[in-house]
Amino acid sequence: MRDFPYYYEIKPGSQVFQGCPGVRSCTVATDSNVPADLVILFSTNSNSRNYTSPPPRPANQIWAYFAVEAPPHSYSSVLGSPAWRLYFNWTMTYRLDSDIRFGYGIVVKTSNDSGSSDHKTYDESALMKKIRELCQGWTFTGPAGRSVRERIKQLLRDAGTDYFFYLAFENSLCTDYVTEKAFLTLKYDVVPVVRGGANYSSLVPPMSVIDTSAFQSILDLGRYLQYLKDNPTEYLRYLRWKKDYVIVEPQPLPWCELCSKVHEATYGKQRPQAYVNVNSWWVDGTCRQANDLHIYGQF
Repeated sequence: MRDFPYYYEIKPGSQVFQGCPGVRSCTVATDSNVPADLVILFSTNSNSRNYTSPPPRPANQIWAYFAVEAPPHSYSSVLGSPAWRLYFNWTMTYRLDSDIRFGYGIVVKTSNDSGSSDHKTYDESALMKKIRELCQGWTFTGPAGRSVRERIKQLLRDAGTDYFFYLAFENSLCTDYVTEKAFLTLKYDVVPVVRGGANYSSLVPPMSVIDTSAFQSILDLGRYLQYLKDNPTEYLRYLRWKKDYVIVEPQPLPWCELCSKVHEATYGKQRPQAYVNVNSWWVDGTCRQANDLHIYGQF
């Protein structure tokens, strides 16, 4: 592991692999001097100065490019230089086409065959009554300071059932980039209004968010939110998914998958291919400027 941020609390040893299926012997090392089968490089645009040239790499060692922030906040042009050509074998990011997908949250489908579940179910008539009682609730966004995740959690706790919507707008509109702004909000009884560069239908439960890209203007979006607020039955359609899905947020680091892939690559017949230019894969054509929610329109 190289340059992992402190908040992942990476601890050397094999404890994180306990419970992984199959019999495997994997160990985490944070000391770059320890021989390793896999090296994971955490990339940000602030640590590029550390990698003007790649370190020596044993012939059979695998390198993985790891990034969690959107390209505008994580790319390193240095990693696109000729010196790093064909250096990375794997990618571990939030993108769906990553070799190891690791994002801000995951959706798990539950089984209700037994007629019961461990997650919350909804008495629609009771909830409709509660919604009708709410008069001050509209939308809310987060305060400044603290981590984004902690701000959202505190805000949602404080809001209780007084709000209908949460504006979960991403700071970058990039392929598959959906952060805790949406995943964490989905764990509460509030409907996220999302704005980003992802195809949300492939990342969140069906009928769980309101995507601003479906509206031509702020006025159109506002009218639809008002319609849902005034029609509890329609609003509740955005909460029914909770009977069939649960949100795991934050997403745990994929230790078992990493261990399994390392063993397959180390002892298998086919070595992993290398990315010609991992920086190009990460940056080129993956983000765009916002072109929705125009302020123009007629009342």
